[in-house]
Amino acid sequence: MTPREAAGQYQAKNWSILPMRGKACVEPNWSERTFTIDDIKDGDNIGAHLGSKSNHLTDLDLDCQEAVDVALYFLRGDLYPASSFGRGSQMTHALYSSKDGKLAQFADPDAGGDEAMIVELRGSDGLSVMLPGSTHPDTNQPIEWVNNADPKKVDFAKLEHAARLIAITTLIIRNWGEDGNRHYPAMYYASCLARSKIPADDVDAIWQAVMDKTPNGDDRHRRKKVTEARDRIAAGKSLANPRKLIEEGVMTEQAASR
Repeated sequence: MTPREAAGQYQAKNWSILPMRGKACVEPNWSERTFTIDDIKDGDNIGAHLGSKSNHLTDLDLDCQEAVDVALYFLRGDLYPASSFGRGSQMTHALYSSKDGKLAQFADPDAGGDEAMIVELRGSDGLSVMLPGSTHPDTNQPIEWVNNADPKKVDFAKLEHAARLIAITTLIIRNWGEDGNRHYPAMYYASCLARSKIPADDVDAIWQAVMDKTPNGDDRHRRKKVTEARDRIAAGKSLANPRKLIEEGVMTEQAASR
């Protein structure tokens, strides 16, 4: 599919198309303009306005591999992506329609540069997204659809909650620890989740994702840690202290305080 062919499909969805160089539209005042297929030149990629110019198009951008790996634990039910794309068969973007869309970013405070951003929600006017029919400027790979139906209409707050869960899970996985030190992070993170204000079903989904995506997650003792922590809270007993993780070198002071 060429950028011009893709542009015709996106116009049929009432998306406001953009000629793009790499990942960005470089045309003057692009955020305020309306473009046609004739504006797409040789060598261009194809994109679209986000927000109100494109039926309130909102982009969930999974910016790291951990977020890609765990996203579908939280994009469930009416959030399951009907419209998604990436490179190859791997979903790195999911599209939705949300009238109250805005920009929401979730980053790793311990990381820098390109490694910092975990997941972004981008639904504000004045933002854009590169779409299938394009070629990724960094890898030269084609951007391809994973699911190519119309984006689901969703409440932005619900989508933002799912993005936050993806970020929390990513941070736990990144700070899980090396071989031989996993008992303590399992105790501590289970305790943090059990006493948090996160709904129990979401806590269970976080823990399932962490167990599935970390080494030795099939250990039945680790999988029971959240339940054990809930039982301790109900019995008025104390929970794991992050000081033990710091002493064991599993976690830094900054990560524990976070």
